Amino acid sequence: MTCSPWRARPLPRMSLVAVKRAAPSQATLAVQIQPRASRNAVAGWVGEALKIRLTAPPVEGAANEACLAFLADLLDLPQSQLEILRGNRSRHKLIRISGLSQEEVYARLKVPHTTLAPGGRGKG
Repeated sequence: MTCSPWRARPLPRMSLVAVKRAAPSQATLAVQIQPRASRNAVAGWVGEALKIRLTAPPVEGAANEACLAFLADLLDLPQSQLEILRGNRSRHKLIRISGLSQEEVYARLKVPHTTLAPGGRGKG
């Protein structure tokens, strides 16, 4: 038997390392939103979530837009690189951040990860 020129050849195997390097860096950030606050501010960490106080009311997506705009300004990124993955109608949200690694996000936040106690009151 002769080998047909139309015979499918197997594709070269790509290592997972090459695939991970080619993928753009992304990070996720859990946030807890407090709408209708007196000013926009980072209140610290509550467990694994970053607590953010926003002046926007939680109606018609205003707090979601304010959250993304505030985080974009805080991380020095365009708002188009932020996306709400979960929690569009909740105070607890999961945000995808494109273009930064998880370590870069924590470095740019400049908020110590142990600011608040587990109870969330800021006491030792």
